Amino acid sequence: MPPTHALFYAPGRNWLAGKSIKEQPLRDHGQYLAKLAQEGILIFAGPWRNENGTMVLIRVKSDSDAQEVMEQDPAVRDGVLISEAKAWEVLYQGTGHPMRIKQ
Repeated sequence: MPPTHALFYAPGRNWLAGKSIKEQPLRDHGQYLAKLAQEGILIFAGPWRNENGTMVLIRVKSDSDAQEVMEQDPAVRDGVLISEAKAWEVLYQGTGHPMRIKQ
């Protein structure tokens, strides 16, 4: 299994102050994450419930590949988000299926 990395995103210099995450210019960011999912790179992605920012889990071949994935994110390039990549050593894995929550 390729190494897993956690990407932590936080508001950047071009974050619209006083606006919720839904009001931010993040359409290209969302499309980028969808592309990563189609390529089999993205595991999970989503915003924090009670604060600004997002965590994304990806699987790529190396730390440098994770850094490149992060740097190619349109929201990072545009300064809407800042990010940090951390290599994560997965010791346990559950079902591997996304949670489906009934609403």
